[in-house]
Amino acid sequence: MQGVVGSIPTRTTKIKIMKYVFRGHVVFEYKPNDKRDKVVQGKIHDAIPAFDFCHMVPEDYKLLAKFFDTVYRHIQGEEVPLEDIEVY
Repeated sequence: MQGVVGSIPTRTTKIKIMKYVFRGHVVFEYKPNDKRDKVVQGKIHDAIPAFDFCHMVPEDYKLLAKFFDTVYRHIQGEEVPLEDIEVY
């Protein structure tokens, strides 16, 4: 998106929210612009904490580690792509 301030064009960029999706359910969301809780846990049926709902195999933990590693690196200022991680 572009806007104009005076005669100088400006570009506004929307910060992406990265998600860890486990078999169709959003388990964690990383919201870089939030002041307090940057990583929020989702809920199943607005009641069950999403992580408690997961039954993971060893490979799933690798993807979960990748999610939190990316969050950490982004918070530290590294330019990393914020891409959703989906487990099927």
